[in-house]
Order: sequence, then structure tokens, then C-alpha cells
Amino acid sequence: MTDKVVGYLVDPTLNLVMLILKQRPEWMRGLYNGVGGKIEPGESPLQTMERECLEESGLVTRWDTGEWEAVARLDTPNGRIFVFAAIGTPTDGATTTDEEIIVANVAALPPSIVPNVRWLIPLALQTLRGERAPATLVATYV
Repeated sequence: MTDKVVGYLVDPTLNLVMLILKQRPEWMRGLYNGVGGKIEPGESPLQTMERECLEESGLVTRWDTGEWEAVARLDTPNGRIFVFAAIGTPTDGATTTDEEIIVANVAALPPSIVPNVRWLIPLALQTLRGERAPATLVATYV
């Protein structure tokens, strides 16, 4: 079982979101998702979110100042996925990996996207607006 994080950095108007064109894992190759990755030993999910955002986008965010807000936790047979959102300045093209970063309009997401992103982004926006509390969702992925 592997715990992971994924985060959606959106602009202050909540109209634009930073996404990454995934190359790994294989099932995600060619699909857009939020930035994220595996939680390393000794890291909290928030610390992992900060590290992954820096590694994948080059953007510095601070977990200890509340920039990243918990949106949901997805419990799957393979581990947990901690979902976060933050308001900031999404950037495109700037990446420190072989995966391309884009800034997408939340109302017109790219067609090649990880399927759950279509409902995770609206959930993230509701959380950032203070309209809902974080949730634990049990999900089965096949």
C-alpha cells in the first residue's frame, strides 16, 4: 500500500488551475492531473504536497502556513490519496521533470484528463470558497 498526494493550485479568481501531463505511472501516461506523488517516510501529507509542487513545477508553497487546504482523502485498495487545493499563481511550462505543466480554465478542462479530476477540481473549489469541509471518500479503482 502506497499513500500519495495530489494538489490543485488555482488562481485567486478560481478560474484557472495548474495541471501536469503525466508520464508515470503507465496507466496515467498522456493524461493531465494535479501535481503530486508518493509520501516519503517521515513526511506528512502536507509536507509531501509542498515537496511535490516544488519538484514538479518549481513553485515554492508552504504547508505550515496553510496554503494547501485538505479537500478529501480517497481510500483505495492500494493506499490513500490525500487531495489538496491552494490559491496561488499557477504557471505553465515551468517544470523540473519530463512532464509538461499547463494552466487550464476550470470550465474547459482538457479532454485527456484523469477521470476523477473532473469532480475533484469542483470539490477543491468548493473547499477554497469555504463551502464545504474536507471529506473521506472510499473509492475502488480497477
